[in-house]
Amino acid sequence: MKKLMNDADDFERETCEGVIAAYADCLDTLRDNERVIMSRYPQQPGKVGIVTGGGSGHLPIFMGYVGQGMLDACAVGNIFASPSARTMADAIAMSDHGSGVLCLYGNYGGDKLNFALARDIVALDGIDTKELLVHDDVASAPTNLAGQRRGVAGMVYAFKIAGAASARGDNLKKVAEITQHAIDATRSMGCALSACIVPRAGKPGFSIGDDEIEIGMGIHGERGIEVRKMMTANELAEALFSNIEGELALSSGDECSVMVNGLGSTPLEEQFIVYRRISQLIESKGAKIVLPHVGEYGTSLEMAGLSLTIIKLDSELKELLLAPARTPFYSNLNRIGVKGFAADSWTSMNDVKPERHHSDIDSSEERAARSTLISNGSIDARVIKQRFQAISKAIDVESEYLTELDRQNGDGDLGISMKAGFKAICGKLDSENEMDLGRLFSLASLTLNETAPSSLGTILSIGLMGMAKLMLGRSSVSMSELSSALQEGLETIMRRTGTKPGEKTIIDALRPAIETLQETLSLDEAARAAANGSEATKQMLAKHGRAAYYGAKSLGVLDGGSAVGRIIFESIR
Repeated sequence: MKKLMNDADDFERETCEGVIAAYADCLDTLRDNERVIMSRYPQQPGKVGIVTGGGSGHLPIFMGYVGQGMLDACAVGNIFASPSARTMADAIAMSDHGSGVLCLYGNYGGDKLNFALARDIVALDGIDTKELLVHDDVASAPTNLAGQRRGVAGMVYAFKIAGAASARGDNLKKVAEITQHAIDATRSMGCALSACIVPRAGKPGFSIGDDEIEIGMGIHGERGIEVRKMMTANELAEALFSNIEGELALSSGDECSVMVNGLGSTPLEEQFIVYRRISQLIESKGAKIVLPHVGEYGTSLEMAGLSLTIIKLDSELKELLLAPARTPFYSNLNRIGVKGFAADSWTSMNDVKPERHHSDIDSSEERAARSTLISNGSIDARVIKQRFQAISKAIDVESEYLTELDRQNGDGDLGISMKAGFKAICGKLDSENEMDLGRLFSLASLTLNETAPSSLGTILSIGLMGMAKLMLGRSSVSMSELSSALQEGLETIMRRTGTKPGEKTIIDALRPAIETLQETLSLDEAARAAANGSEATKQMLAKHGRAAYYGAKSLGVLDGGSAVGRIIFESIR
């Protein structure tokens, strides 16, 4: 692996520090959370805040669009991994100017779960929020399931429209409505000539033959949906355009904006050759292109390839697209005849940031959930800490296996994130002399959410918090009571994620294990049930997460999340 970096574990932090150093005149980080990138431009009081968040590895998405006329702040996660809920909450709080905040981000499981938690946190401070999910990738789901599509480069158009609507003074409801209209009018599709390498993984997420091109991949290094023989630029342009235009139905007199987006290592010359053919195809429909974009707008590290995005414009969307914007990686001022903004001075928003109040286990919600269980058990904090240590060691041993599983139907970071998360839990619990089991599991939940920034990390954090609420105030529990807490954690996960058994997820290992434990009170039997449940996922069709994008290709592959569930129960025997 050849990469210009120092330590892989410092990759995201040093990237953020480099961007801030280069654009210190217009970007800043939150003093108490360096993963929050915010605009240094002064904001009008009463303006609706626009916030996004997502994993690193996509520059200029996400932090590159923080600035005037676009985003107020963004939350930064690890490579291809969701930011923590706390980081998202901090970004939202920093962006509230008194009229609420629109959370605008790509349609990915981890981001959805963490933004849900973040919105709950800021609601305690009285901050009004709405959320919109960008789902422009036509390759990731059929038309009748468009709401399940993932968000790719079309996010840039959504950021632009939302930011312009906010800047002209629209209220939160109106900003959300016009941004949703823009999302509905946007379609994207991409191709890859080579895979990217996640620094901590050290190897490509997939391989492509020298004479092959992969159609329909996402921006997280996932495989595409179809491999074809290498084609000419014109043939590629026609293939991508036909899939997009089939849904947008461009006709004579229509106006649209086009984005040819390089994914990381495709030369601009090649991007312009593709754009040349796209412009010819659109002109042949009698349609007109407004403010075209060619360049790197949303990348996937060093992946070679590009994506095509088209937004069909009406008069209002066109007006908002042409409204002035200035960010480190996006400015249309020289193209629309605007010399600058009225206010060209700015100060660090750290100097005027509102006070944050983080909710913790002593909030009214948690106090209301205190259990009335009789304290007669024998499983105490010492035992729980030992079991977390056992889980951490087992995850460490199997981390490469988990990563390999995840490469088959995901982005290849599962082993890395789980190893980091459970190691951090052990360190946190060892540093705290906490005997209350509810508080102990709450610490584990918050620590995992911060240090295992992935969909599964968030899912397990939700489950641990569900367990925490049931055990709050208890210094020990019986095996029966522990099984009840595990059941509560499982039900909390299923409620928040909408996941059911049989959908090829960690639930398929956890549910049989917990049911067996409740029936037998035997951890050995529960571990066997978890292993059987995990093995059964090979014959299941994935319906959630990135694996769902692969459809029938997910059959025959063991689900990585279920493997984690199996490891957990085998470790606590």
